[in-house]
Amino acid sequence: MSAQKIYSGEGDVLPGINLSQTVVPAIPRNFLSRKELFSLIGPQGKGATLVIAPAGYGKTSLIAEWAKSNSSKTIWATAGGDEEISFFKNVVFQAVRNVFPDFAPWYQSTSQGDSREDFRKFFKDIENLQEEITFVLDNGQVNSGDSNPLAQFMLDLIPDNLHLIVIRRTAPLISYSRFAQAGDLNLITAADLKFSNHEISVIAEQKKLDIQDPEVKAILDLAGGWPVAIQMLAKNLAKGARQTNFALRVSSDKDPLHLLVKETFELLSSEEQGQLIALATLKEFDLDTAQLILGKGYSQQFLNKLVAEGIYLSTAGESTSKYEFHPIMREVINQIAASRKIDRTDLHKSLVDHFLQRDDMSAALDQAYMTNDYVRMNELLRAFAREMVATGQGEQLLRWARFAGDESPQGLLMRETVEIMGHLTNLDYRLAEAKSQSLMLRAKESEIGDFLKRIAHSAMLYVEFARGNLLQMDEIFTEMLANPVQTGDLENSDKIAVLRLLANKALICEDSDALKKYLESAQEFATSGLAMGVPFTLNAMQAMSLYTEGHYYQACELAQLALAQAQERNFRGVSAPYEVHLVLAKCYEEFSRLDEAIEHLEILKEMAGKAGQWPWYLTADSGLIKISLTKGDFPQARESLRLQRELFASEGISRAISWLVDISEIDFRCASKDFDRADSLLKRLPQNPRVEQLRDDYFRGTGKQSLESDIFQTSEKNPREKIRKYLRLANSVADREKECSQYLRQALSIGADSGAQEIFVRQSDSITSKILKIASEQPTLYLDGLARAITAKIRGNFEGQGNLTEALTTRELEIVKHLSTSKPINTIAESLHISHNTIKTHLRNVYRKLEVGDRDAAVERAKDLLLV
Repeated sequence: MSAQKIYSGEGDVLPGINLSQTVVPAIPRNFLSRKELFSLIGPQGKGATLVIAPAGYGKTSLIAEWAKSNSSKTIWATAGGDEEISFFKNVVFQAVRNVFPDFAPWYQSTSQGDSREDFRKFFKDIENLQEEITFVLDNGQVNSGDSNPLAQFMLDLIPDNLHLIVIRRTAPLISYSRFAQAGDLNLITAADLKFSNHEISVIAEQKKLDIQDPEVKAILDLAGGWPVAIQMLAKNLAKGARQTNFALRVSSDKDPLHLLVKETFELLSSEEQGQLIALATLKEFDLDTAQLILGKGYSQQFLNKLVAEGIYLSTAGESTSKYEFHPIMREVINQIAASRKIDRTDLHKSLVDHFLQRDDMSAALDQAYMTNDYVRMNELLRAFAREMVATGQGEQLLRWARFAGDESPQGLLMRETVEIMGHLTNLDYRLAEAKSQSLMLRAKESEIGDFLKRIAHSAMLYVEFARGNLLQMDEIFTEMLANPVQTGDLENSDKIAVLRLLANKALICEDSDALKKYLESAQEFATSGLAMGVPFTLNAMQAMSLYTEGHYYQACELAQLALAQAQERNFRGVSAPYEVHLVLAKCYEEFSRLDEAIEHLEILKEMAGKAGQWPWYLTADSGLIKISLTKGDFPQARESLRLQRELFASEGISRAISWLVDISEIDFRCASKDFDRADSLLKRLPQNPRVEQLRDDYFRGTGKQSLESDIFQTSEKNPREKIRKYLRLANSVADREKECSQYLRQALSIGADSGAQEIFVRQSDSITSKILKIASEQPTLYLDGLARAITAKIRGNFEGQGNLTEALTTRELEIVKHLSTSKPINTIAESLHISHNTIKTHLRNVYRKLEVGDRDAAVERAKDLLLV
């Protein structure tokens, strides 16, 4: 039994990829084992093996048999040779992930970026796996303008722990001298793959032929050891055919294999020929599809017979209910169908409907294309373009964009709109931006200029959001609304998608008023017959609105429903359920279920990092840092903050969202009681509801409280505002037990209804002690849970700065900051208005707490702790 891992079909699959391209192929049932040739493949480890022979020499079957019997891990990628480089990359990365599921988390499915850099990182990650791997590239050569330079570039990067096997019909154009000079190159050619006399005898015996019969031997010898030719000649002989033009075609070098396929095909009955011609409509099919194609003539026994013969069909992958044609056989059969002028239009139309029922739009479009019905193609593309965007099928959008319009100027512009969405779906924001700006300029002269501008504006909203230019989004949306529509508007589904994007921005800023406005607008557009993503979008927006208003129980329930909808439809890329994961994380955090909050934040962070969606990434990271601080894990929070700063500098993220990084540091500084640094950061933050809430937390931490009369004037439109208001009132009269408790009881009553808990846990010790007293006097299920959460916080309470055993005082923090300058100690003392002896005392305490021996070491330690 093979030790080779077989892909289970679980987890994400990169868009447009058929898994059969990225797993070791199934071996035909009647395959003649050729284990005696395994020694030609060479040892495991570094090096390369080239398998070069024409079609029909069993190249793929040989390597597949070797891979299935090989104990080391084998990665298999099948490339036809005419792919776009972006698609070829998807095939290669998916092939590795089938064997190593967590491989290269930085790569998703984008044509964005430099392919050379992608493969440089790819091979570095392969090397870091630190185990011997075999990589099979079946018929592999990326056939585009950059193909040969890229192929050579990739070859030169192959690490020593990878053995490359390349299967080709012709010799490659690139140089393998690197391996040849090191003695690590193995070459397998047609001469090595020819059937031996023994193998020919086995084939004859299988077909019940007498190899000693001179006539039989003479006909089989015509193949010259060519495996597929011997098998077909033997099959024909078994059916009584004693004459063939194969020898004549071989001698004239006029495609002898195609002639032999034709001869073999014509020995079938007319019914069998008709069935094969119908099945050859598809490269691959399952039993249900075969039943549709063959109708009353369907017979699974017939299909299994073809598989057993191994000439025309084989099972696809490890499945026994999916079949695929041998490429050469299908090609010749389709040539025969064309020469006989067989009209399969009705069959193609039936298959369009069949695949539509299965929600397989790509296959449906393929069949519609075969009917030459471009009107139908346009209808399908319009109907399913949104689904392709939602499910990350950017390559398919680009492939079919030519059917979005005719050759007229207006038609060509319509094609560009689909191309823009394709690039956006591929997460290629730079190209989407360039195309959108071009479309904007050309729209001025178009009869449908308003519609084209709306499309371009919508695309730019996605681009600016991904980059973090949230203010720029407002300008784009304002410009969209400022121009009256006269020559065509977005459909309601598209308007709702735009509103979802604006709602996401409002969620990050926790702007409940804006969210409510966007939700109401979306609900107005939500009529019947809209795109499949609309129910999800409305539920997600409703959950966002409920969360920002403080209805945490309801928000959590609706977010769970929205997430299930997104997972069922496999939303990804720009349409992935980022906002739903954030709402769930925030709700679980408010319920003091921190482990569940962390789970959703980590999912959000990973998804956003892969898609280059930086507002989501930084928001998730800030949430994780805050929870680390809540748990008292200062070293983790400090390291995360450092990495966040480094990422912000290295990825070229818009400075417009630097405030999200500042929020993380403010949380850290407040927890470390470094209120001066927190205050300076707060002063440079933009004005939005999230920042205002942070300012309230800062003032509470510093002990600065607003006047009770001023707090009464603040808003209380929703549960969140009411709870915050009553807590501020409670803090303002914390020294007056009775009044403080009254305000707390009002806040707790609202919290019990809404699910708020963590906001109470984070209060000062004087407030939480009063909450514990209230809980003991009036025990309820809600108050019992809150009391346990507060008690757990007290039990695990942490000291101020990071992992110091004793926190620095405010004065000591001031001194540490001065130490990082070049000022003498006496000058520092004067600036702080303290004596020389007093500062010496402070310095001894600072060195003791920081566990250092001198000024320089104290400064370095303080920098490590982000105190300076």
